[in-house]
Amino acid sequence: MNAKTLRQKYMRDFVGMDKYSRVTAWAIFAGYLLQIVIVVIAGSILVTLPATALTITIGAVLMLMVATRLRGLNNIIHECSHYTF
Repeated sequence: MNAKTLRQKYMRDFVGMDKYSRVTAWAIFAGYLLQIVIVVIAGSILVTLPATALTITIGAVLMLMVATRLRGLNNIIHECSHYTF
């Protein structure tokens, strides 16, 4: 399927969607940043503790959280580049 066909197929679905208000968009963006800051603070506290299986597991979960939040910010920036966020 070429790009023109895909665009025609899916544009009908996107036309009716509403954009977020400016306040909502900024709240979502700030929420992502706040989550990253909280996880980084938790990680900095975690590295002061002795290395056990539990702290290593929690550290891995915190790294996963930061990665998913950064991916979310990437998605927001991508949608903003299309004026669709």
